Amino acid sequence: MTSSRQAGFSILEVLVALAFLAVVIVVGMGLITSNMTMNVRSKDRTDITMTVRSYFEQARATYVTNFDSAAPAAPSNCTISPAGSPVSLKTSTSGSVILKRITLNCTLSSKSYTFSMDFARP
Repeated sequence: MTSSRQAGFSILEVLVALAFLAVVIVVGMGLITSNMTMNVRSKDRTDITMTVRSYFEQARATYVTNFDSAAPAAPSNCTISPAGSPVSLKTSTSGSVILKRITLNCTLSSKSYTFSMDFARP
């Protein structure tokens, strides 16, 4: 006697396997897209942070040599607030400024970031 049943997969088994594979691919593509978006955001934040860090180093170097000088020009995608000059936080009894704050408002990829740094008279 021979068996009439042949070895292999039924059409139902193949369809279930294809449906499972489709779900795995869709979820995997969603994860990849999300990862790429997060990488772009991270790069933008790193770029703006490095720009601001460089600016504050330049301002520090300026104020070490001449504390009464104006603040350096802001980077291209940033503005100094308020009104383009540092804020005097503290003055001495003789009226000279001994503490200044620079606040940078930066925009990158339609997101706004604010950074502040205080400088004391050397």
